[in-house]
Amino acid sequence: MLRRMYRKTRRKPKGLQRLWIRLLNIPHLAIIIAGVVFVVVVVMWSLLWVFIFRRESNSGVYFAGMFRVADVEFIPEYRQAESHEFVSMANNIQHVVSNVYKMSSVARLYKQAVISDLSNNNKGGVLVHFWMVFVVPQLKSPAVCEECVGAIFRDSVHTSMKNRSSVGYLLGLPVDIDSILINAVQRSDYSSNGAGSQCVDKLYANLPGSSVPLNVFPSWGGVTCHVKLTAVPGSLIRLTVSVFHIEPSDCVNDALTVYDALLPMRGRILHRMCEPVSSSFSLVSTSNVMLLSFRMTNGNKSFRGHFEAIAGEICMSHIETQLKPETSGQIYSPFYPSLLPPQCACTWKFKTPNRDLGVALHFENYVLKPKNMKACDQGWWKINDIIFCGSYVGHQTTFRVADHRPEVEFRCSSRNSAQPFQASYSSYNISQPCPESHFLCSTGLCVEKSRRCDGLDDCQDESDEVFCSRPTKNCAGKVLCILCLYAMERKTASMEEMRSTALMKQLALPSDISAKVAPAS
Repeated sequence: MLRRMYRKTRRKPKGLQRLWIRLLNIPHLAIIIAGVVFVVVVVMWSLLWVFIFRRESNSGVYFAGMFRVADVEFIPEYRQAESHEFVSMANNIQHVVSNVYKMSSVARLYKQAVISDLSNNNKGGVLVHFWMVFVVPQLKSPAVCEECVGAIFRDSVHTSMKNRSSVGYLLGLPVDIDSILINAVQRSDYSSNGAGSQCVDKLYANLPGSSVPLNVFPSWGGVTCHVKLTAVPGSLIRLTVSVFHIEPSDCVNDALTVYDALLPMRGRILHRMCEPVSSSFSLVSTSNVMLLSFRMTNGNKSFRGHFEAIAGEICMSHIETQLKPETSGQIYSPFYPSLLPPQCACTWKFKTPNRDLGVALHFENYVLKPKNMKACDQGWWKINDIIFCGSYVGHQTTFRVADHRPEVEFRCSSRNSAQPFQASYSSYNISQPCPESHFLCSTGLCVEKSRRCDGLDDCQDESDEVFCSRPTKNCAGKVLCILCLYAMERKTASMEEMRSTALMKQLALPSDISAKVAPAS
């Protein structure tokens, strides 16, 4: 009786308490724990995928490269990307490139290689232009640096080279190690040049000397367009720019970049234009391919020009100078008046009437100086086994060679296209470079003695105003006297500075720019 009354008076558990009691009373509590752990793992994995793996998949690193496949005959079908021959060769090369990087230390980061173009090469074989894509986490980006990617490919070729040749074999594919060049590029370069791009055009010059017009219309504005130029085997391309209407910029909005390749590779830039062009000029490639990369914003923008296939110049001349110094001739840079390509050479062999006469070269805006530890960036010169470097200046210079039969060799040494040059040559008396009534400037020019210390820059480097007496302060009128005195003081200070500089140069270096070149044996 008492037990029944106790049961009736005991309070029954309410909602949450009742549920909690039931859960604790379940014999298979491990099932609940396992379910909770599973839910936590799924949530964490989803967060990792969203914030890490998804971000990694968008961090692509892109490269453009080129190399030469030796001992393979180029056929015209390789120019058509849709042809069976191109697809077969491209698949073979793509397999070789992919195999190199899938077997390397960056195998987990490598995604794909895409063969863009196959062109003929002046050295024979087939020139391959290709893209590579890597998917790289931000923490591992140094693993696919430009130098690293290039070194992997070169090492693979180097280990298969035989008989001291520059050709190595990758899965039976003969690759010239000296032709390998790989540059990092932007994703926009890859997307605008890759398959499916709507603004890539290809033009071909099949006859030497025939002009192919190039016109980029204003309707192309607002996009990045690329024009790939190819010429007949064994020839070079001369591009002539007639008109280029754009808005001046720092190559940010409107620009034209010319490449010495078929892909936008930084190491193959020939020339870059960021301002309007109104006067016609031309530039020359080092092979039979060229890429024009246009970037133009909306507006009235246009480009007009043409390109043609030209033969490579064999620049070598035998020149006999005249007895009279007043009689002269002209020598020109290779491909003159076109811009100098990064690779070119020319040799001039002079001969004067007798041993007492040397050769004088008169430049308009160019100077030759002995080579120092730095590389020659604007022309490499070799005169009777002595090396000189050329550079562009804003005045005339004269370079004298104290030899009656000198050999002058020039080589292009700029990474990009450089300005052309011309020079007049004549004989001169080695024992007396200038007439008696003239004196020799440090620029090599001969100036009348009466012009020395006249306050005018007759030598074009102010060397005729060094070691001059203090100018007389003659002022006409009281109003202009203060200005006149101020100008005189500035002139005097400038001359004093030139005196000290010239004195130091005389103590350290010879003041004559004339070449003390040993006669050729």
